[in-house]
Amino acid sequence: MSDKGRKWKGLTFKEKRKFYLGGTIVFFLLICFTFLMTPSPLVSDLTNISLTLTREPSFKKQSLPASSYWVELYTDKGKYVINGIDYKYIRHKNFKRLVKKRN
Repeated sequence: MSDKGRKWKGLTFKEKRKFYLGGTIVFFLLICFTFLMTPSPLVSDLTNISLTLTREPSFKKQSLPASSYWVELYTDKGKYVINGIDYKYIRHKNFKRLVKKRN
């Protein structure tokens, strides 16, 4: 009987390891390809926006099962919310110093 006709339980550890190794390599290549193809914005792609605040920025926190934080900015054009990963990387001292309501 040939090796191709044997069932999974009948294979040795070395034979099974070839299948696991092949699957691991395919999975690793897929992850690498996905990482390389994920677009990331360049600094030149970003734009600066100047807004006049109608109120002071309001820092909020919600403590349900998990805490979430955000800041609300109120302008003549509407309300802007900075939350999630954007809020996580704000330098709070600089933000509070630079973003204020104009009199």
